[in-house]
Amino acid sequence: MNKKMNNTFSVFITLLLMSVFVTTVQAQQTDREITEQFLQEYQEVELMITDSQTMDDLRATQDRVNELLNDYREHSVVINRRIQPETMGSKFEDLRVKFMAMQSKIRTIQRQDRSISQLRSELMRTRDRMDRYDQHINWLIGRVVELEERALVAEQAGGETVTASLRERDRFVTEFLTDLLERYDAVDATTQQEMTAIFERLDDSPVDLVRTMLGEHLMYAQQAEHTPTDLMNMKAQQAYFSNWWQQFGDQLVNTFETENPAQARSEINERLSDWNAAIDDQLWGAISDAYSQNGFNLPSFNSSQEFYNAQENYIRERTETARDRNNEEDLEQFRTFSDFWNQSVKSEWGDALTASAVMSHTQIANIDRMLSEWSLVAAPTREGNLMTILFFLSLAVNIGLIVVLVRRNNGSESA
Repeated sequence: MNKKMNNTFSVFITLLLMSVFVTTVQAQQTDREITEQFLQEYQEVELMITDSQTMDDLRATQDRVNELLNDYREHSVVINRRIQPETMGSKFEDLRVKFMAMQSKIRTIQRQDRSISQLRSELMRTRDRMDRYDQHINWLIGRVVELEERALVAEQAGGETVTASLRERDRFVTEFLTDLLERYDAVDATTQQEMTAIFERLDDSPVDLVRTMLGEHLMYAQQAEHTPTDLMNMKAQQAYFSNWWQQFGDQLVNTFETENPAQARSEINERLSDWNAAIDDQLWGAISDAYSQNGFNLPSFNSSQEFYNAQENYIRERTETARDRNNEEDLEQFRTFSDFWNQSVKSEWGDALTASAVMSHTQIANIDRMLSEWSLVAAPTREGNLMTILFFLSLAVNIGLIVVLVRRNNGSESA
């Protein structure tokens, strides 16, 4: 009996041990499966982060990370034991680092995409602007050719028409170049480079265009037999060009002559100086000849101030002579000079006289005043009443001519 009970107890103990062993094995197997399942899902989430292309992809990945953490939070002890020295916490920290790195990368890519889109749009706008500049430049070249042809035709018709046509062309070109420089400064560096490339493809750059124009003016000024009016118009145009160059020359050569702006600047300055010298070589002689041909031998002069002084001295001397002699000859001299002054100098030379700075409005008014004084002393005393009438008549004519001259000058300035 005891032997039977001992056998039964042994069997029970054996079964119990076997049950414990099986349970332990099953528990170990379950822990391994949980850990393996966790690591498999972890790798899937890790791959999702790596493959993310957009912020929406990352947001979906973030939701999956939260699910993974919630699913295996209660198994953290088991998982930590089987993946040591790593832990679930370190694993999720790695995911967080990778997530933040990918988020930064995607944001950078998105910013770059936006920048590329903006650059593409700007490139399209730039190309449109360049097309317009190409058209504008081609139009400019055609316009200059047209004006040069008109100047050639005008040259056959008369010098004054030539200078008028050249002035029209010069003002057009300088206004265009001024507008071009303002537009150039208003665009970005890339557009400026593209504009510069366009000018490099042209036969004449903007600076070359100025060189050519000044060369033409110099050759024209060196031609013989120009009238005082033509020469004064040339001098006025040279002053216009000099003022424009002083204002915009540095900007022009620094923009379009980047390789050697100092040389370009020096060449233009030299041509302007040569042009002015060529005009002066003829101008003062032509004016002196015009006075001499009408019987008035003025003292020699080579500048505007000397010209004014020569007239002033001549009138003063004749006035003093008339004051001393008071005869018909003095009256005739006054009449002859007054007619020449009013009908030739003020009337024919007109606006060119002041536009060229050969004489100022103040100097013209002073000459008129001195002529009035000469008329008073030139009249013989026995013709008192008649001379008084002639004086007031001459004064009225002078005032009328001054008004006409001022109106014409104001009209040309407003144009």
